[in-house]
Amino acid sequence: MTGLFTNDNQQNYLDELEDRYAQVAESARKFIITQFGLSCFIWDGSRLQAHTYNFYIVPREVPGFNKRFLVDSGAIGFLASHGFDFNKCLKHGIGYMPASLRDRRLAQVEEERVYRPATVSKDADVAFVQACEAAVSQWLQGTERHLSLPPVNGYQRMLQYQTCERLQATLDSQSSFVVKRVPSLEGPLLKLTKMTTEEKAAYELEQKAARGASIVEAAGFATVMEAMRDSGKPGVGHNCIFDVAYVLESFAQPLPESWTAFKLLVQKWFPGGLYDTKHLARELLGIFEGRNHLGDLFGQLTEPERNPSLMALLQASGAGSNQLPSVDHAPGFQRYQGAETERFAHEAGYDAYMTGACFGCLMAAHEAKHACSSGTSSSSPMVTGQESRPDITHVQEYNGRLNMMRSDMHWMNLFGEDLQPDRRHLLHVHGLPYGTRPGPIAECMAAAAAKLGSADRPRATAFCGGTEFLVEIAPRGSDAEPALDIATTSLQQSGIQAKAQTYATWKASRGQDRGSSDMAASQAAGWQGRAGMQRTGAQPPAKRIRPNQARPALVSEIQPATPPRRSDAASPTKRWCTIM
Repeated sequence: MTGLFTNDNQQNYLDELEDRYAQVAESARKFIITQFGLSCFIWDGSRLQAHTYNFYIVPREVPGFNKRFLVDSGAIGFLASHGFDFNKCLKHGIGYMPASLRDRRLAQVEEERVYRPATVSKDADVAFVQACEAAVSQWLQGTERHLSLPPVNGYQRMLQYQTCERLQATLDSQSSFVVKRVPSLEGPLLKLTKMTTEEKAAYELEQKAARGASIVEAAGFATVMEAMRDSGKPGVGHNCIFDVAYVLESFAQPLPESWTAFKLLVQKWFPGGLYDTKHLARELLGIFEGRNHLGDLFGQLTEPERNPSLMALLQASGAGSNQLPSVDHAPGFQRYQGAETERFAHEAGYDAYMTGACFGCLMAAHEAKHACSSGTSSSSPMVTGQESRPDITHVQEYNGRLNMMRSDMHWMNLFGEDLQPDRRHLLHVHGLPYGTRPGPIAECMAAAAAKLGSADRPRATAFCGGTEFLVEIAPRGSDAEPALDIATTSLQQSGIQAKAQTYATWKASRGQDRGSSDMAASQAAGWQGRAGMQRTGAQPPAKRIRPNQARPALVSEIQPATPPRRSDAASPTKRWCTIM
């Protein structure tokens, strides 16, 4: 992809799910996918066989669609350093557009064009129309089959179209002509060609088919996304919230504004379920701690002897390392096989293969965990040295749970109820001037923190350009409300014009601002989001607050302002696989 974070987009540790989604959606709308990896896994009776594809993709221009996007210099450098072929992507990449836009364009091809006649009042325009009508009428009475009208500006060309349409209605049922815009050295012009009624009908059908074919070709990769959806198989990614958002924005339909509508959209396009291998690895506590990056995780699962904790889990469940399934490449798909596979690191197809292989092994690892926790050894034929098909049963509770980075919530749930983190230890400070720094706020809150028995300096996290802060004023798990009066007094004594409230009060005000119609609005909109182009009933994402902009005391969004530029480059690949 061409980037992950915009200059106005930064993840904060205390982000609400709605705000984190708004950040991800903003990136998905502004950057594009340049390479897509898809690995389909089939159980052949003894092992998982991977059919892996690596696609170069790029949005193509068609009438009514011209994708504009941002490029992050760090991401481009990352792509170049890993051998990304920019020429292949731009010259031969598969085109794509959202399926919803493709369908709308195809429907427009079938619609009859209705021209609204323009009223001509100026003498010059009247004379122009009369001259055009005379030229076309004279041509219709002659024997010449073609007539090229002189190149003119856009408005006059519209008048030429209108004149031709009017003259068409005066012809008998057997005579007709078609009007086609063609290029010339002087600019675009209209070329008229005489045809019988039957010839014109055939010509128009041919033109419709050509326009439809060009739209389908431009939307090309959307077909792959539809095939994944229609297969009903589970999708798998690694740390994949960005992957999911980019994929849906690029191939399905523009992302909706609200978190609730996004969850419904994911469920619509992934009916077979959605799993995150990073989250699955984190749920095996003590097994992959600090070593769950994709490449490292793949190495440990395909060579379990590298991880003593994993080996101990397998042995405790009543089986050895052969409990993990063997994973191989299907015939004809051996690109990523051999000793030099490291050179394909960060290529989308190779990452997709590693993700699918990890998922197959993690299913078996969770089965071993279940056997240990239930006090029964695994009954899998793997215990006797035979291999068995991985069973998804023991990971189904993690369906739709995607890993969250830099958050006190370890995962977000796309297929169920949202997590409600314990944030009673927070106070919300608001009404501050734009650009307020965390230091003075944390120092001001120190007295209130001391009342609650906290010896540490409170940690203040800024939102909305420093106009609001969430302050961790009490030890985690305790209640900050007893110190609210002291915090308010401290603000006043420090000369800081702001107000404080508990996290629960602030959270309730956000819920009221959003209203209870998010779900109904998203369903009524059919998950159209910006594609209709209509919004759901949800609040729009927050904009950066400028110094001269007033801000109400209670706000309904949190959005950081002007975050520091990230130094780490964005990964260019899309890690995706389908288990079949």
